[in-house]
Amino acid sequence: MTMTDVTLSGTDAGDFQLGYTNCFQTIAVGAQCRATVAFAPQPKSGTPPPTDTRRATLGLVANIPSNVVTLTGTAIALPAGPTGPQGAQGAQGAQGVPGAPGSNTGTTGPAGPAGANGATGPAGAAGPAGAKGANGTNGTNGAAGAAGAQGPQGLPGPAGPSIKVVCKPTRKAKKTCKMLFPANAWTASSKATASYRISRRNTVVAAGLGTVHRARRSSFVLNRTHQLAAGRYVLTLSASDRTGRTVVIRGTLRVR
Repeated sequence: MTMTDVTLSGTDAGDFQLGYTNCFQTIAVGAQCRATVAFAPQPKSGTPPPTDTRRATLGLVANIPSNVVTLTGTAIALPAGPTGPQGAQGAQGAQGVPGAPGSNTGTTGPAGPAGANGATGPAGAAGPAGAKGANGTNGTNGAAGAAGAQGPQGLPGPAGPSIKVVCKPTRKAKKTCKMLFPANAWTASSKATASYRISRRNTVVAAGLGTVHRARRSSFVLNRTHQLAAGRYVLTLSASDRTGRTVVIRGTLRVR
């Protein structure tokens, strides 16, 4: 049996993630290979029930009738820990310092009545208003200054990190697209297998396995073809570096 691809499909395919596999080869009778799948449930809008079951289908594409495996995972709310025991009662505090003795003076007597207001003096006579002066003549406008010379154009800034998509016709398909990343974007070996997810507006629209190539510029090639409408997407790649740690790269993919 020669296996060429491993696929995820179904209503909740975005809640499962393809992991390591060594099945892309010719498998003799009685031999075996390994393909791993991780259950990574994504949050859903609204209030989920106490147990939320997610389902998907794992497809094995080979030169014999395809086999499928039903995947089922249950997402539950995180359990709360038990309430700790009540602490022991603290020791009684020391007695406070006695307060100062009260004053033995009597209360202040009431204020006396206010005196009468004095008489208001007569208002003085208003003086005459002065004559209004004549308006002065407007001065002439000065000549406009000469325009300054245009300064030299500044140097272009360094290009930001981005994903470049290159599509060319091949013998296997009408077009094969490669996704090129900036140099040193990957720390994987010369050739490695990675899983990918393409999402739009927090919804996974495509997922599968691909191959990382390390040359003068790192590139990533999908092992299968997806039909994507024009627009912007988020591409998430997951692979293992030389030390066995998982490397995750997220970037913006633009389809024209």
